[in-house]
Amino acid sequence: MYRKDPPGTQPPLDSPGYGSTKLRHPSQPLVLLPQKLTELTGPLLGPGRVAATDN
Repeated sequence: MYRKDPPGTQPPLDSPGYGSTKLRHPSQPLVLLPQKLTELTGPLLGPGRVAATDN
């Protein structure tokens, strides 16, 4: 599951001191995509699935 960063740990997207950030930062909120089961569990590897000759 996606976890938001705690407040104050990331710089602001728009910095008034730098005019170009107005053109570069996202203008719409982040769209979160749901994670699938394989993204949560990862590959299931173990001694029986990986041989000594596998690179």
